[in-house]
Amino acid sequence: MHKPENLLEIHLMPGEFLFGDADTRVRSLLGEGGIFTLWHPHRRIGCISHFRVPCRATASPSLDPACAEEALTLAMVEMSRALTRPREYVGKLFVHDGAEAAALLDGVSDLLDFQDIKLKVQYRGRGNLVFDVWNGEVWMQKQAPPLALAGKPPETIFEVYLHTGEWYFGDENTRIKTLLGSCVSFTLWHPERRIGGMCHYMLPTRGARSHRGELDGKYGDEALELLRHQIEKEGTRPREYVARVFGGGSMLDISGINLCERNVETARELIKHYGFRVGGECLGGIGHRNVVFDIWSGEARAANELRSPSCLSEAGMKLNSTAFTVSRGCPQAHRFGQGVST
Repeated sequence: MHKPENLLEIHLMPGEFLFGDADTRVRSLLGEGGIFTLWHPHRRIGCISHFRVPCRATASPSLDPACAEEALTLAMVEMSRALTRPREYVGKLFVHDGAEAAALLDGVSDLLDFQDIKLKVQYRGRGNLVFDVWNGEVWMQKQAPPLALAGKPPETIFEVYLHTGEWYFGDENTRIKTLLGSCVSFTLWHPERRIGGMCHYMLPTRGARSHRGELDGKYGDEALELLRHQIEKEGTRPREYVARVFGGGSMLDISGINLCERNVETARELIKHYGFRVGGECLGGIGHRNVVFDIWSGEARAANELRSPSCLSEAGMKLNSTAFTVSRGCPQAHRFGQGVST
């Protein structure tokens, strides 16, 4: 089975679940918890869950994909929608090689067995996992960081607030925040190096007007070019980064103003142009959104005051930190989980 021409590549964070078709490749960093994949060999559809625990101690009215048992329930729902049955799927199970590895393997294996799912692979270790839905292959790339370094907040957090036209590129000790209306922000994250950046642009482009050799972060195409320069300085390439996009909300409840739409359209074009891996988007609607990007984990979230945004998911967060301000000029896949991701 050949790699599809129009490949949808998604990065899955811990606590997320995705069901996709044959055009999908999913990546996830196995640095905590575990991952199971379920694949239908004939239909070439499947799902992946990056869970933290086998099940919850107390019941809840909402399903949480961070629990393997509830992620499996979500999988059952998607299987039913696809007119398939659990026993038609091949399961593979991977758990982080930590203190809870044996319990995770046993607990989740029992859950899959109860649903009559054939478990083909069991793996203990760490690494960057890749699931190709078009052929069902699941493979590990490189060694992942220890659990203590994978997605855990640092002792000292440097907090950066971006104003319009600003951008910032930082390391795993950094949190970046901004407030968006019709403006748009990109977050770019390197899962292996745990570095990344964010910009806040106001207009898609300055068009034919010359910038005299100086790039201006107020314009979307130039803001991304500024970040690309930093990416190259780090010895990395754009396709190694997961990109998420936020903003493009209308601040007036009236029609006929197309700036937000132009900003959103430009954002999607820029992701395709630079070859970033698509991680998710939270775009449109009426109102503003506060965006928080934690570079140590790659999580990017929006706390919204919107009507009808185009969001994969929404979440807010509070954490005490040391703050300072720096001024420097999904298609046919169903995704669930905390954070705007994938």
